[in-house]
Amino acid sequence: VDGIRLNNSTFRSGPNQYWSTVDLYAVEAIELVRGPGSVLYGSDAVGGTVNAIARRRREFEPGTHGSVRGVLRASEAERSFTERVEGHGNRDGLGVFAGATFRDLGDLQAGSGGLPGTGYGETDADLRLDFTGASKTAWALGIQHVRQRNVQRTETTRDAVPFHGTTAGTERKRDLDQERDLVYLRAARKGLSATLSWHRQGEEQDRDRTGGRTDVS
Repeated sequence: VDGIRLNNSTFRSGPNQYWSTVDLYAVEAIELVRGPGSVLYGSDAVGGTVNAIARRRREFEPGTHGSVRGVLRASEAERSFTERVEGHGNRDGLGVFAGATFRDLGDLQAGSGGLPGTGYGETDADLRLDFTGASKTAWALGIQHVRQRNVQRTETTRDAVPFHGTTAGTERKRDLDQERDLVYLRAARKGLSATLSWHRQGEEQDRDRTGGRTDVS
């Protein structure tokens, strides 16, 4: 994410759920590097790298300028509703970009009917400050905040809809709350850059099993 590593050794295999903690409404472009990329992205970037480049203010006209934008999206397939509001502007060499995303995802609708227990809620926020002073050193401060609530591991619960070769789970509930916070400061000059970052990821699982057994981890 903006050149800062997202995956780490605590992730389960098949890290699709963690990629979902990147708000794509706050992403300007996706960079895909095929093959080894350890020079740019570190020693573990051996099989390819996906880099989500955050949105930021690109124009720096003299004076003060700004604009706002809103996005509304509704989808019948997952009974979802998404709201996105953002604003960006600049005052001479200082650029600001800020946004917030609110998502309410309902249960997926498959060809044979609904898939209960697949909906969840999400709240995201992002901020990016860019500054180029008289020294020609470009400074960037980025902040990202993501919260996902009650994301079910539906396939392990009684709500699961089995298909050929599978069976429904036995658990009454298995909810996950996921959160991610990223703060970074970057300085760039003449093709060289240095980044200082703080990245926090949290995951809480609330599990209601058979026989009255429960656990929170």
